[in-house]
Amino acid sequence: KKYGHCDVPDKYAPNTSLGAWVRNLRVQKKEGKLDRKKARRLEELGFMWIFAYQRKRDRMVAALREFKKRHDHCNVSYRQCGNRELVVWLHNLRNRRQKGKLSNEDFKELDRLGIVWEPMEQQRQNMYSALVEYQKQHGHCNVPDQWSENRPLASWIGRMRFLKKRKQLTEAQVRKLNKIGFAWVRFQQQWNTMYSALSKYWKAHGTCSVSPTSKTYGRLRRWVDS
Repeated sequence: KKYGHCDVPDKYAPNTSLGAWVRNLRVQKKEGKLDRKKARRLEELGFMWIFAYQRKRDRMVAALREFKKRHDHCNVSYRQCGNRELVVWLHNLRNRRQKGKLSNEDFKELDRLGIVWEPMEQQRQNMYSALVEYQKQHGHCNVPDQWSENRPLASWIGRMRFLKKRKQLTEAQVRKLNKIGFAWVRFQQQWNTMYSALSKYWKAHGTCSVSPTSKTYGRLRRWVDS
């Protein structure tokens, strides 16, 4: 009457004995040891034989399966699904796993489904792979701000520079980015490249005044003029 349901928590503070009694009823029903008449009387009250957390879990897993069917992955965000309850549930689920409180059964089922247990690490790996691909295509890592082809990558690069400045990147992360020529100061790599080209031009022509009619050194001339 007071709460509108019969899902008494296991550790119900006002009456811990009631919580334990309800839990035992479910166990007896599951093992086939509960009298049918008693079971019917409880059902008339709206008693649910499946624990509340189990019902929520089943509902969230179903929602996650539906999300995966639409997006082909389980890296849920509120922007994509509009289901705040699912986002919070996944966040709490990851915390339970980190603390060793997630059952092996739940872990195996959700892992098979494709849940991303470390979303931040997964994002770093995805962004790093995208940056490696960009470097192969363009010869540098200076992704333009708000790059229309991959705005998340441009934002991630800015964040990496910010974290490095705040000393919040590990040495391993810094080494990994250094390995592909990551420019920690914006446009640093481009400046070094163009300076090297200008140095070669000076050695070849004896001047730094790049001809405005030169098609070969058009890019270098624009850099010098800027």
